[in-house]
Amino acid sequence: MARELIDSWNDYLSAADRLLAMATRSLIIHDEDLSALRLDAPERLAHLSRVLAGHSDHPLRITLREARHYQISSPRLQQLLNTWAHRTEIRQTPTALGRLRDNFLIVDGTHALIRPEKTLPRSTLLIDESAAVAPYLLRFEEIWGESRKNLLQTPLGL
Repeated sequence: MARELIDSWNDYLSAADRLLAMATRSLIIHDEDLSALRLDAPERLAHLSRVLAGHSDHPLRITLREARHYQISSPRLQQLLNTWAHRTEIRQTPTALGRLRDNFLIVDGTHALIRPEKTLPRSTLLIDESAAVAPYLLRFEEIWGESRKNLLQTPLGL
């Protein structure tokens, strides 16, 4: 069990990398637009691919408040998620939830990176902290339930 305070963007990205490397079963992301996580980088895509190729059902779920960065600046991430569309989903939150300012990344239900303010890097890294992560899992499920628009492209036809 460990908690670490993060206060710079470089440390935030390093903490996210640590969590992505630890992921084995599931990855849950609630974020402004994924720009700070830089998931389009090859090493992060490799971690996502590994999780998606695992044995759990729907191992990756993402909610975004703004889809523009994902749709315009993340072609490799889009390609990966579309390839694994049967095991992942990315949803845009409704405008009513636009006032939410926090971002979080939850790995396997026990590790998390919590950033309470979307414009600042200040965050908390939680390792093996199931009890501390549980409220964020519940919060994500509530946000997920309200978010309907699926951002994955689905081909038309047969």
